[in-house]
Parts: sequence; C-alpha cells; structure tokens
Amino acid sequence: MVKALTKNRFVIVDRTGSHVKLRYEHPTNDDDVRVVSVPQHDRIRIGTLRNIAEQSGAEDFEKWC
Repeated sequence: MVKALTKNRFVIVDRTGSHVKLRYEHPTNDDDVRVVSVPQHDRIRIGTLRNIAEQSGAEDFEKWC
C-alpha cells in the first residue's frame, strides 16, 4: 500500500508503531492536501484498503489497487 501511494506523489512523513503516515500536496492547488495513515501489517482488511483509497482521493478502488 505504501509503495502504491508513494508512486502517486505521497511522501512518508512519520512512522509510529505499526503505522506509516503519508502526505500528498497537489502540485498546483495548495488547498488540496491529504494525510493518510497506513498500517504496516502482512494483511490489511479490504474495508481498510477502501478507506485508505477513499482518503487518498482514488476515484476507482479496483483500478487504483
């Protein structure tokens, strides 16, 4: 999940315990800033993946993953 986000302009800003926090800043719209917390587990539940995708601004979850 972290790899997919970093390929889409998200930058790791913090690591706390078993979670990584990533931040996205739109290149031309200063008001578009997103922060997403991603668990670093071997398996992540589908609902959690959907929530992360939604928070990151993905429009099509199936295509995004």
